[in-house]
This record gives sequence, C-alpha cells and structure tokens, in this order.
Amino acid sequence: MYLSDIFSDETSYKNIYVSRSVVNFGDIVNYAYHNGFATTLAPSDLHVTICYSKSRIDWYALYPERNEIVIPPQTRTIEAFNGGAVVLKLESPVLAARWQQFLDVGASTSFPTYKPHVTLTYTGIPAGAKPYEGRIVLGPEKWTELNTDWKSGVEEWPTGYKPADPS
Repeated sequence: MYLSDIFSDETSYKNIYVSRSVVNFGDIVNYAYHNGFATTLAPSDLHVTICYSKSRIDWYALYPERNEIVIPPQTRTIEAFNGGAVVLKLESPVLAARWQQFLDVGASTSFPTYKPHVTLTYTGIPAGAKPYEGRIVLGPEKWTELNTDWKSGVEEWPTGYKPADPS
C-alpha cells in the first residue's frame, strides 16, 4: 500500500513543474563569459527541468528528491531550441529515469523524448562558442504548480563580456 492510497484526494491532483537548480552557477556564468555570451539567465534561474506537465497528477504518488546530483564532465552540445532558447544539452540517465517516473504516474509531456538541458540565454549563440564540458552540480528538486506564463518572468543578466572593438 502507498501513502497516496491513504491520503489521496482531489486536492492532491495538480499539474506540476519540477526542476533542479544549478548549484555551481558561477562556473556556468564564467564559461558563458569566456565563450562570448553577453548575457545568461539570472544565476538563480539556471536549472534543469525534470517535469513540465499540464496534466494533473497525484502529488503524493512521488516525493521530491532532496539529494544533489553531479553531472560529471562530459562532451555536450549547445543548441538553439524552437522558441529562441540557447541550451547546453547534457546526458544523464538519472535525470531521464526521474522524468520517466513522472510519466509513469500520469504526467504529460509535449516531447517524445527527454532532452535534459540548462537554458543559458535567449540572445543567440556567439560565433565560436564551445560547449561547457565541466561538471554540473544540481540541487534538490523544486516542485511547483505549473506556470504557463513562465516566460514573462525570464530575466537575463550581463556576463560582463564586451566584444572587441573592431577599430
């Protein structure tokens, strides 16, 4: 028997957004600066999304994971996603398995596969930028009800990078 069988009621069914913040955001911002990015998302907004579900799920079916996860140094790619997000794509069987757990309890997704990534900016990929290959430390899961108007709260911060004067 699960706790959800005992305590589940209509109020426990909500849509859900689950993410993990990048703990070593300074490393990412430093990388961005040295690769010609003029801005990044605010350091407190650098994260990996685990679940973005418009479907309501029973929040008692799973529990937030409180451990940190370290994504070891690896080869990654920088990509521009539809909608203008510039992301650092990474591989993580642990994050993919967690995404699947949410699907297994009824979460919805708009994408057929999970592509873990850290959104860096919405201002484009600088010429010659190389992907960050260092370790990424992710904090505990954050669970909130889904905010479909999330883009209105996106804030970009300057990295301090200034292109060389062509003269």
